[in-house]
Amino acid sequence: RLYFRCARCCRASQPSQGLVNIPRLAAPWYLHPAEHPDAWAQLRVGGRLSFVVVNAANGPGRQPDPYYEDALRRPSLTPLLGYVDVGYGDRSASVVRREAMAWAQWYGVTELMLDRVPSQARRNSWSLDVIDQLRADGASKVVANPGTVPVPELVAHADITCVVEDSWAVYQRLDLPRWLRNCDPARQWHLVHSCPVRCLQSVHRLAAARGAGFVWASRGTVP
Repeated sequence: RLYFRCARCCRASQPSQGLVNIPRLAAPWYLHPAEHPDAWAQLRVGGRLSFVVVNAANGPGRQPDPYYEDALRRPSLTPLLGYVDVGYGDRSASVVRREAMAWAQWYGVTELMLDRVPSQARRNSWSLDVIDQLRADGASKVVANPGTVPVPELVAHADITCVVEDSWAVYQRLDLPRWLRNCDPARQWHLVHSCPVRCLQSVHRLAAARGAGFVWASRGTVP
């Protein structure tokens, strides 16, 4: 069951009457295929995950990784997004575009997740035009991860935006703005870390109540 009562978690996470939004699972998939072949095999047959973000070496790497070449060139029923670091606007648009094209040329991955995206519409070398440039280069989907609530223009511009990346302790008392709660759930992704196992499903209940269409909860902690 997606919803269950967890007396040891926050009572505010109780689902509201008639709640219809059920978030789908979407995960950071930072597992090397040589070390976790069975997990990668599960991606190929599909299942509960709507998409995963793969990360060869903080991006596609400086050269193709033969293990990733083999894993990513095989047909997968789970959509695979290539990781690209924006550096909160400190990395140039040309570098971001070059890494995006490397994902496509080396591994056949045309869907992207831009990490450490500024929460503003423009900062240093970053602007929303970068998303347009990536699409013009052939990106079929662009997911943005500012890790916090950004300006509304970013949520409207990206295909999906990670508007929350917090610990479970913070997530329980998080207060999202009304405009975001009224936004299309299919454009919102919540990531929650440092979550006790007993509370993992409570994250899903809260994400549903807060309008997230995608969610991932982990007991893992930020390094």
